[in-house]
Amino acid sequence: MLSRVAAVKAPRTHNRRRVTGSRGRRREGGESEPQRPNMSRRVFTFAVSLLLFVMMCCTGEAASAEASNVKEAVKALEGTTRIDATWQDVEINTESASLRVPSLVEVQGHVFAIAEARCKDGDKCSEVGFTRIASKYLGLNFDSGPTDILTADASIFGADLLKEGSEGINTANGITRPTTLVLENSVYVLLGNYSHKKPQVEGKNERGLLLLKGTLADEGEKKKIKWNETHLVEPQGKGKSGSLTELIGGGGSGAVMDDGTLVFPMQAKDSGGTSVLLSMSFDPSKKKWELPQITPGNGCRDPTLVKWEKYKGDERLFMMAHCAGGYYDVYMSTESGVNWNSDRVPITRVWGNSHNRKGYGVQSGSATVIVEEKEVMLITAPVYAKEENEGGKGRLHLWVTDTARVHDVGPVSREGDDAAASSLLIKDNKELISLYENKKDGAYNLVALRLTEKLERIKEVVKTWKDLDGALQSCSSDSSATVGLPKKGMCNGTVPTDELVGFLSGNSTRSEWKDEYLGVNATVTNGEPRVPNGLTFKGSGAGAVWPVGDMGQTVPYYFANNEFTLVATVSIHEVPQSGSSPVPLMGVRMNDTDSTVLFGLSYTHEKKWLAISEDPATSKLVDEWEPNKTYQVGLRMDEEKWSVFLDGKEIHSTEYSARLFHTHRISHFYIGGDSKNRSATGGHMTVTNVLLYNEKLLEGELYELRTSKVTIPSLGVEKQPTEQVTGTGLSVAPESRSEESDSSHEKLTGDDTEKPEEESAHTLVPAASSSTDVAGSSISEPATATESAEASRSEDNAQFHQGETAPASHAE
Repeated sequence: MLSRVAAVKAPRTHNRRRVTGSRGRRREGGESEPQRPNMSRRVFTFAVSLLLFVMMCCTGEAASAEASNVKEAVKALEGTTRIDATWQDVEINTESASLRVPSLVEVQGHVFAIAEARCKDGDKCSEVGFTRIASKYLGLNFDSGPTDILTADASIFGADLLKEGSEGINTANGITRPTTLVLENSVYVLLGNYSHKKPQVEGKNERGLLLLKGTLADEGEKKKIKWNETHLVEPQGKGKSGSLTELIGGGGSGAVMDDGTLVFPMQAKDSGGTSVLLSMSFDPSKKKWELPQITPGNGCRDPTLVKWEKYKGDERLFMMAHCAGGYYDVYMSTESGVNWNSDRVPITRVWGNSHNRKGYGVQSGSATVIVEEKEVMLITAPVYAKEENEGGKGRLHLWVTDTARVHDVGPVSREGDDAAASSLLIKDNKELISLYENKKDGAYNLVALRLTEKLERIKEVVKTWKDLDGALQSCSSDSSATVGLPKKGMCNGTVPTDELVGFLSGNSTRSEWKDEYLGVNATVTNGEPRVPNGLTFKGSGAGAVWPVGDMGQTVPYYFANNEFTLVATVSIHEVPQSGSSPVPLMGVRMNDTDSTVLFGLSYTHEKKWLAISEDPATSKLVDEWEPNKTYQVGLRMDEEKWSVFLDGKEIHSTEYSARLFHTHRISHFYIGGDSKNRSATGGHMTVTNVLLYNEKLLEGELYELRTSKVTIPSLGVEKQPTEQVTGTGLSVAPESRSEESDSSHEKLTGDDTEKPEEESAHTLVPAASSSTDVAGSSISEPATATESAEASRSEDNAQFHQGETAPASHAE
C-alpha cells in the first residue's frame, strides 16, 4: 500500500563517479521473454538518487503544496464519462464468497480495509451482479491485536451494471480487482471488468474500466464508505499498449505525483495472450487517461506501486509483481510515472513465489517511509516452509530495503494462518498497518494488524546502514565520526559505499561470518577469529561460503548473476609444499550438478597467482606473491567478461559464454579456501574486510579501495608445510574488539542478526576435476560449465526453470 510520506529530513550525499550504464543484457528472461538490456544501478541511482526530495515537515508550506496537487488531481474525473449506476448494500451468502485483493486506505484520518467480494467459481452468492466492493472500518478494537475480517463483518456494496445497461460492462463472470486512491476527503476505486467467456477484441473497450468515487459516512462508531459516483474510463493506448486486451487494475493502491498526475498499476494481455505489466495515468494538463508505450514484465501479474521521492523534482515509481518464472520482478518508471523502463532494478528477483521459486505467487504489499533521513521501502510477501511443498501454508514476512540492501525483519502474520496477498499502509509516518488474505477451507477472509513495533527494528537496521556508510566514507584515524573503524582494522581510508551491499569483517565466530550490513551471513569451516577484522583459515577444506543462490525462497544477492564486484584483503602465511596443487583463494561456483567454478583466484607453490575460469584453457599464471604480504584481491563480473584484480590492477580478464546461464545460476562465493575442492592442498591464510558490490566497480573506485587497505599482521614464512595443518600459530596477539555501544552498527551485528536459511556447504556435490600442468604446477581443472549445463538440464533447480530461460545470444 502506498504511503503518504510525512517526514523527510536532510538529504544524504553520494560520491557517484560515473553515469554511463552497463552494456550487454541481463540473464533474466521469463516465459520465453527476450533478455532485456541491463540498467546499471549507477544509471538508476544517477537518475533517481542525486538528492533526497526535501519536504517541509509539519509546515503549512508542505500542506498547501500537497493540497494544490490534490486539487489538480481531482480534475481526473474530467477525463471520464459518468454513467448511471446505483450502488446499494447487498446481502451475500458468506459460505460461497471470499474477500480478495486487499487494500488499505486512510480517509479523513480513519483507516478502512477495501477488498473485492468474490463468489466461488460457479457459485452465485448474491442477487446483484458480479461487481461488489467490500469495506471495513478498522476502529479501536484494531489496537488490541490481529483483527479477522470475515465476509459477514464487511459492508458490501454492489451494482448490477448489466441491468443498468452500461455499454461494455456485460460481465456476469468477470474480474474486478479494486485498486484504490485517496484524494482529499474521498476514496476512488478503479474497477476492471472483463468476461472470462466473451472473446476480447484488441484495443476495444470490451474490458470496461470504472472509476468509482466513495465518501465517508459517519454513523457514530459505525463508519462506512458509500459509493455515489461511477465513471467509465477509456484510456488512450500508445505503442504496444494500443493492442492490449483484458486491461484491469493491479490491486493495492495508485499514486498521486507532485505535478497532479494520477497513476494506477495495471495488467493486461498482449496479442499473444501473455500477461504484461503497465500503468494508467491521468495528466491534468491533457485532461485524459493514457496508457504507456512500454509494457514490461512479460508473464507477470498483480502489480503494486510505490512512490519513490528520493530526488528533488524527479519522482519515480517502483512496480513489483509476481511472475511465472517463480519470482517477483521490480521495475522503475520514468519521471512522473507516465512510462516504464524495461530494465529491472537491483532488487528484482530477490523474492520468490514459493520455496523452490516456481510458478505464480500472490500480490505483495509495499510502502515507503523516511527513517533516519533515508527513504526506504517496506515489502510484505508470504514465505513457505522448506519442508512443505507448494501446497503448504504461507507465513507473511516483512522486509526493508533501500533498493540495494535487503533485510528480513521477520514474520508478521499469525502462526497457523495461510497468508496470501497483502497490503501495507503508513499512517502519519509513525504507524505501520498490514492487511492480508487468510485462506481457510477453500475461502479467503482478511486479517488486519498493526506492525508499529516493527518500525523500531526497521529504524535500527536503517541506522546501521547509514552509520556504517558514513563511517566508511569518512574513514580516518583522525576522525571521531568513524565509530572506531580504523582501530578495528575495517578501513584505512575512504571506502566507496554507493553500491556496497555486503561487508564481512570482524563480526564472526568459528562457524559464521556475519554481514555488517545485516544481510546474508557466510558459513565458516576451520576458520579462526585471530584478527579483529577477519578470519585465519588453515587446512584442506577450510574457508568461508557466502551464499548467493543457496538461500531458498529469498535470494538477496540475485544481482550477482548479472554483475558484481567482490573484494577482499588477504595474506598468505605459508608456501604450499612442492608439487602440490594450487590452493584456492577466492572464487565463484555455479549451482549445477558439478558445482562448477566459474572463475576465481588461486596461488601455487611456485609463489605464482593463478587466475582460473570454467574453461581451463583460459586459466593463467600471473605475477608472484610473497608470504605474509598483504594484498587486496578482487573478482569482477559484468555481462561480457570476468576479471581478476590485484591491488587495484587487472591481472586477468576473459570473456564468457551466455550459455553458462541458460539453465543455472551462481550458487555461492568461496573465500579463504574452497571446501568443495577436496583435492586441493590445504592453505594457510588470513582474509579480512570482504566487500560485495552489486555493480562493476571502475578502476578509480578500485584504486580508492586499495588506498583503504589495512595491513594484516605477519606470521613468518614456513617454506615446507604439511598438507593437513591444524594450528594457526599466530605470533601477534589480535587486537581486542571495541566495546563501544553508542553505535547501532555495533549493537546490531551480534546475535541479534537472524541466521539465513542456507544449507551447509558440505552438502553440495563436489566438482568433478582432472589435472593439467601449467608452468610445472599441477592444477585442479574444474568441470566446464557449458558441458555441465547441457548434462543436467532435466534436474530440479531451485533457482532456475523453464520460465527463466535465457536466449542463446548475448548481444547488446
